[in-house]
Amino acid sequence: MFFKKGSVFGLFGSVDGSFSDVLELLFQIKDEWKVFAKVIDRLLIIVYMSVIVIGSLVIFLQVPSIRQDGVDYVKSSLQTAGKKLS
Repeated sequence: MFFKKGSVFGLFGSVDGSFSDVLELLFQIKDEWKVFAKVIDRLLIIVYMSVIVIGSLVIFLQVPSIRQDGVDYVKSSLQTAGKKLS
């Protein structure tokens, strides 16, 4: 069998009914879920950080530079906005 008996996936296969065996099995199940939660937590933090870093790089790399071809686009856009307001 792929999973060991008595594990959460073994569905209580090794429990003979005594209270101490059941209690021990429950602690084993609890520990297995802790390990599973740690693995999923690490996986999700890696995915999250990858999305944040890649998204930030894409945004910053798409921004045109403020000065291209000797033209000050900030100044010209402010002048254009001023003409539209008056």
